[in-house]
Amino acid sequence: MRAVRFPSFSIPVPPGLPDSYLLADTPLATKSDPNPTPSSEPITNTTIYTCIAAPPPSAIQTILKTLLSTSDITSCLSTINTLKASQGLALADILTALGEQLNNLNVPVQTKVSWLEGLAEIEWRLSGGGGEAVQTGGLVGVVRNGVELMEKTGKGGSLLKGIS
Repeated sequence: MRAVRFPSFSIPVPPGLPDSYLLADTPLATKSDPNPTPSSEPITNTTIYTCIAAPPPSAIQTILKTLLSTSDITSCLSTINTLKASQGLALADILTALGEQLNNLNVPVQTKVSWLEGLAEIEWRLSGGGGEAVQTGGLVGVVRNGVELMEKTGKGGSLLKGIS
């Protein structure tokens, strides 16, 4: 019996099966279908984000734009919950990606600290068993409070300039 050799081990290959059956993206033969057709689906960014269950950048940009430009809390919550449901996003992953985006904005240090401290608090509560619905509301409140803080001090400018 022949074998496919790797640096630390080898895998026996039954007679009649090509070595390509050992590749991860190739389906294995079954008794009912001894010659399955390999998938020719292209690997895209969408495929990768779906596979690793991470929020795609477009979803994070939509959430960020909504939070920074919409003062209506209900509309912000609706947008986030719709994206979570339609794309299968987890709040913990949204918090991580949103924290990175907020940290890159050119805003006063006081606002940035408020945002990051609030997001850390939400993530801590979420990891301790806090409900996603309540913590999603907390996320909206934290970001909107930072925006209102900048508006009160007159340092808000246009937050959406640096967001693509």
